[in-house]
Amino acid sequence: METKVKKMKWRTLYKENVNRRYNEINQIVNENATLHSNPIKRIKENKFVYLTVTLIVLAILAFAFWGTSISIFFIVIAFFAVMFGLILYFDSYKMICTKDGLYVKFGFQETMLPYGILKNAYIDKKNDYTFGVPLRDYNITLRYSDALGFLKELTFPTYFLKIEETKKFLENFIIDNKNSEDSVQYEKGKILKNILRGLLFIGFVVFILVCCFCK
Repeated sequence: METKVKKMKWRTLYKENVNRRYNEINQIVNENATLHSNPIKRIKENKFVYLTVTLIVLAILAFAFWGTSISIFFIVIAFFAVMFGLILYFDSYKMICTKDGLYVKFGFQETMLPYGILKNAYIDKKNDYTFGVPLRDYNITLRYSDALGFLKELTFPTYFLKIEETKKFLENFIIDNKNSEDSVQYEKGKILKNILRGLLFIGFVVFILVCCFCK
């Protein structure tokens, strides 16, 4: 009897790579390791799913704007088309481990991160509460030091990546066995910034409510 292999989830991969957030990269395994986010290819591979979703969205829009101006309907369609085009653009990128460093190409831009300044490569997560419903978003984050020695990050979405390929790519980076003090302090700074953003958002909401009820 064959044993069914359980498909890995992004949450599992995130938990497996928590140490990569704090432990710096010291070497790589293979110079030709590649990670490619190709939205068009993934859409072709799952064309029936995307086609079904598209038809459902069109049906909902047609029902919602039935009896109204046809121009509004096409404006909404054009808006969704533009948003879809932006998703294809910003979610298209490639990372290649070369002899001299990590080559990154995203959109019409490209950069080379020498291994001497590349500190961390890990899976990050973000909880989005924009529409009142908690949505968890996973990203690939590259942390590096700039010319002045300050840590900076490049973040890339994982919507069109395969989990297995992402796992293999991350494992190509061998990390230290101990936490980097710079990375730990940087993460503490990120947490503080998120808390401040949350407080500012709550303050803004309270201000709006006070203005509405005090009229």
